[in-house]
Parts: sequence; C-alpha cells; structure tokens
Amino acid sequence: MILTTCIWIFGFFILQFSKRKKNTFNYIFIKKKKLFLFPEPAPPKSLFAVNKTQTSVTLLWVEEGIADFFQVFCQQVGSNQETKLQEPISVSSHVVTISSLLPATAYNCSVTSFSHDSPSIPTFIAVSTMVTEMNPNVAVISALAILSTFLIGLLVVTLVILRKKHLQMARECGAGTFVNFASLETDGKLPYSWSKNGLKKRKLTNPVQLDDFDSYIKDMAKDSDYKFSLQFEDLKLIGLDIPHFAADLPLNRCKNRYTNILPYDFSRVRLVSMNEEEGADYINANYIPGYNSPQEYIATQGPLPETRNDFWKMVLQQRSQIIVMLTQCNEKRRVKCDHYWPFTEEPIAYGDVTVEMISEEEQDDWACRHFRISYADEMQDVMHFNYTAWPDHGVPTANAAESILQFVHMVRQQATKSKGPMIIHCSAGVGRTGTFIALDRLLQHIRDHEFVDILGLVSEMRSYRMSMVQTEEQYIFIHQCVQLMWLKKKQQFCISDIIYENVSKS
Repeated sequence: MILTTCIWIFGFFILQFSKRKKNTFNYIFIKKKKLFLFPEPAPPKSLFAVNKTQTSVTLLWVEEGIADFFQVFCQQVGSNQETKLQEPISVSSHVVTISSLLPATAYNCSVTSFSHDSPSIPTFIAVSTMVTEMNPNVAVISALAILSTFLIGLLVVTLVILRKKHLQMARECGAGTFVNFASLETDGKLPYSWSKNGLKKRKLTNPVQLDDFDSYIKDMAKDSDYKFSLQFEDLKLIGLDIPHFAADLPLNRCKNRYTNILPYDFSRVRLVSMNEEEGADYINANYIPGYNSPQEYIATQGPLPETRNDFWKMVLQQRSQIIVMLTQCNEKRRVKCDHYWPFTEEPIAYGDVTVEMISEEEQDDWACRHFRISYADEMQDVMHFNYTAWPDHGVPTANAAESILQFVHMVRQQATKSKGPMIIHCSAGVGRTGTFIALDRLLQHIRDHEFVDILGLVSEMRSYRMSMVQTEEQYIFIHQCVQLMWLKKKQQFCISDIIYENVSKS
C-alpha cells in the first residue's frame, strides 16, 4: 500500500470593471485543482550476481514495494567508464544480464528502483568476471612443454646417479684410482676389512697416494672446501637403515645422554648381569674395528651419574686397560660428562667395582691417571688419558695439531700392553671420539703403507656407530693431521738416508 498526499491548488483570476463600457463589471474567478505527491520508492532487496562468464554477469534482485522500472549501472573498479542500462524494465522483471564486460575484471554494480520518475537509493554489489579460458591447443602445448621439462630433468638426474655409481664401482674394483688394492693386501686381507654380517651398509671409498696427498688436499679445499662438503654429505647416509631397538626401549632411554646418539644393536657392548631383567645388559657403547683387530676400540658416551656404575662394570668385564677421555666434565657452563672417578686417592665403590686412583699427572693439554679397579678377588690396572684442549663439536687449532698427534702416539704406545679394547669417550661418544680413533688407525696405517683412504675409514666407523666424526670440520682436520703425519714420515726417511750414507762412508 502506497500512501499519497493530496493538496488542493486554488487559482484566482480578477476581472476589472470598465467605467467606459456599460454592461461590464469586475468579477473574480476561482479555479481549484488536486495535486498528488508520491513517496520515494524502496530500493531493490537481496541483490545477487549469478551466471558469471568471462564477459557477462546476470544480476538478480527482489522488488521491495512497487516500481515502474529499474536502472542498472556497472563501473569497472579503478576506472571512470560506466556500462549503463537505462531502458525501463517491466515491473515483473527482476533480472538483467550485463554483457560486453572485460574478462577477469572487478566491477561495482548498482540497481535503482524508479516509481513516478522518482529514483530510490541504489543497491550495490561487487562482481568479478571469469578468467579467460585457455585455448585447448595452447593447453595441450603447455602440458607437453611441462612434461618434456620433467622428463629431461629426470634423465639428467638418472645419468648423474649412474655416473656416481660407476665411479664408486670403479674405485671399489681398483679402476681409475691411485692404487690397486690387490697389490696392497697384507696376509691376504685388505688394510680396512669390512665386517661380513649381512647388514645393509653403504661402502664408500676413495684411496689416495700419499705422494699426491698435498695436491689432493688443495683440490678438495677449493671453493670453500666444496669437495669436502660433498664427501661429508655422502657420509651422512651411512647407517640410516641399521636398527637400534635396545636403545629405544623405555627403560633404557634414561641411560642415553643424547636422544639422537644411540648404539646400533649388532655392534653394541652387552654387559654381563646376574639378573635377567630386560635392559640390564644395556650401555650406550659400540665396538669399533681397528687396524689390528675387529674389536680394537669401544666408543661410548661420557658416563651419566646413573650409568657410571655400568661404565666401570664394562671396563672390568672387557678387561680394558686404557680409557681415553676427550672432554672436560664441564664445558661452556654445561655438564658434558660425570666425574666418574675418585677425586682423591681414597678408593670408591661404583656398584660392585671399587676404583682407586694410584697417581695423577697433569700436562698443558692432557692429564694421565693411574687407576686400580677391583671386584671380589680380581684386580686390574687402568690408565686414564684425558685430553683437555679439544673444543666440543670443533677441532684443536692448527698449531695444536701436533699436540693431538703427540697425545695419540702416547696412547698408542700404552695400547700395545692392553689386553682388552681401548675405551674412548667424549660427551656423545661420536665426534671427538671418532676423530681420535681415525687418527690412531691412520697413524699405524701410514707406518706401513703409501696410501690412505680417509673416506673409507670414516665410512666404516659410521657403519658400527652412528655419526662417528660428527662434523665436517673434524673430517677436514683428519686430512690436515695426515698431511703432518706424512711430512714427519718423509723427514724420518731423509734422516735415515743421511745416517745410512754416513755409516757407509765410514
């Protein structure tokens, strides 16, 4: 229902009487007229945009009240141009399709109701046209181009992998390398023997003649040690498929200093225990093969307060007479290892094992301690060598390389008297521990051979305990130490030749 206002309009007409003419007179004529005023029409309600295409859009709305026609405006966002429909639309039509629009373009559209030529307040809506559809031929061409690029990339990757495998096989067979393995066998065995235990181990090898070692190091160090980085990345793949179920048992987790350094099951050291409880035989330690025997070393973590009794039990049961400690108990305000030995000469019992410190001698870079351990009627002397100048995750300074080699040489002299495996530990038992074992093995190897295979050595160690030689920096440091070892060996050759020549002349 529309309310209107009725107004009466009166018109006055005055006629003037003329004195000159008779029969004339003045009179007033009054005319009245009605005028109706209509209210402003209501704006359209519930405006929708439907059936959008690339160049058109259909607007649909609901009429509110009575309208004579509607007027639609559409303006491109950010433009002053308008698309305007001004033709009246019958009141029964509440839908209009606007065409000739631009694809993928935003528009502001409005619909205004008109009644008795009076406009309503506009109703607005924002619409966007669809993206232009790709030509089917163009789509096919694009798909083929993408597929071709993918296939070419796959082919390149495959060729690189095949070439890498070919080079690796060539090295393993002795082809294209500095040395023929067959000519270097000692008593029918290779210097670095690999355990035949059926495990899936990736064997990396890269033997280098020591006469070529200086030029080899220079080549590896180019472009910020790029080739060293490539080798070390390959080493990270070693042992990923070797299980460590015992270390993952809930009752053994508290015995691990670090959650990401766990002993492999096949090479872990097993404690002998009177009780048969699950986990009683567990300690975070692995056998590592050496230059002289397949179980020459035990690599283990720095003891925890709750595992130091197990540590001394391992020392006793393995008949180990040498412990090498490559960390301090506290470094950079962090506890790296428990002080698992007596502070004084007073004997202390660690579980069933009693430990007595007989003597202690401190040097600038290391300390030497003599322990005597006992269990029931059994007694055993143990030498404890503690290198204190080695930073965690790092390496000794370049000037300290000779210091660490002196330390390795000193320990090796004592190791010849040991019956059991040498126990090596730092904090995690992989970084400094792996570096020390590598240097000790290489020191013996260079004494008897004219080549080294550092990549093969570290690869083998990592197949017995994860992350041995933990950082690339430590891996490079081993190469630098080998340079120094080879230099000293050549100097000894020169001295021997001079002495021999003098003796011959005399």
